[in-house]
Amino acid sequence: DGALQVLLIRISCGTAVTAGDLVTCIQLTPYRDRDTGSLYIQANTIIPVPGVEDYVVGVGESSTGAGFSPNRRGYSTNREDEVTRFLQGVSDVVLADLGEELKPDRKSRWAGGTAGWRYYHMWYSQRPWGNWDATYLIEMVPQRSKDGGNIWRVDVGFAYWNVEDLGRRLAGVAVFEDQKFKDERFWVSREIAAFDDDSTQAVAETLKRFIEVITPQVVAFERDNNQQDT
Repeated sequence: DGALQVLLIRISCGTAVTAGDLVTCIQLTPYRDRDTGSLYIQANTIIPVPGVEDYVVGVGESSTGAGFSPNRRGYSTNREDEVTRFLQGVSDVVLADLGEELKPDRKSRWAGGTAGWRYYHMWYSQRPWGNWDATYLIEMVPQRSKDGGNIWRVDVGFAYWNVEDLGRRLAGVAVFEDQKFKDERFWVSREIAAFDDDSTQAVAETLKRFIEVITPQVVAFERDNNQQDT
């Protein structure tokens, strides 16, 4: 009996083009004012559920200088945020320091992932390398330090998800004493508290060491496979 008449209800869901971005669903409810004939649309966000964004860790500004805030509202990854710029800086340092024969010629254009997990790849164009085959990988997860400050845990290493038998070639290869191995991945974990030059250099040196040790092993693995095929 009211003046406003509900015309229809439409649910609109969408994501950005990057695979790691979060889905947002918005309920659009059009109304018509019977007295004036005017149309109105009410928009309500139903995914993510209103209120839970306070529990999502995001990239922003903090008093510690780490470049992120655990309670920032409205966070979503993008191609030009602090994490992307930081990881692009890491790759620039790595490429500048490596010899030509070791320089990866492929890399991520931006840092993929979600608010609580970001990743960046570097690899080569030739076999058996590939973005999701054999690749150097940096993963970043925001955390709290023991004193309550904001830090990032940065995992740097090498992954070979889709290269059969490469594990046998790499068995026993030690890049760092504290390296970890699980699910076709070698990596070490580092902590950084700011996106500054010191952090860039530290992560770059770690990645550079992986490339210097692992790449010759992968090259030898592929050469031996080719010789067996002939």
